[in-house]
Amino acid sequence: MTPHDSSSLEQFLQDASEHLQYLREHAALPVETQSSGDDDLGRLYDAAFQLTDSASRWGFSLFSEIAGRLAHVFQYARKAQLSPDTYGPLTEFLADAISVLEFNLLQISSDGKETVDDIAAFKHRYAFAFRDAASSQSIEAEGESSQPI
Repeated sequence: MTPHDSSSLEQFLQDASEHLQYLREHAALPVETQSSGDDDLGRLYDAAFQLTDSASRWGFSLFSEIAGRLAHVFQYARKAQLSPDTYGPLTEFLADAISVLEFNLLQISSDGKETVDDIAAFKHRYAFAFRDAASSQSIEAEGESSQPI
């Protein structure tokens, strides 16, 4: 954790809680219907991106990584036409990601540490969502460029 005063940490915790509540309440509907348009998906993307950015600034890299995946999903949903057979798995991924972030936030609030085991279990369960990071690193190590999934 980077050195900030406790009131700044409290502000981060409060803002993150509000963003997570918004995501919890609104995440599934626009993805399932895609009739809400860019505005709703844009607000969901913004909430997830703000979580990513603020968690990163505080040094909560695992929280930031999961929130970044949420932002990626909303950004993708804005640009692509999702097929109906993806709604269930995608909604499940979103709900699980939000749950792991909520639990992680409670842990951060309690002792300032992330829930490493829970996030590792989430990443293992949804390994497909994290493959591009690992493959990008290995390809870049070989001197080639890569394209995320």
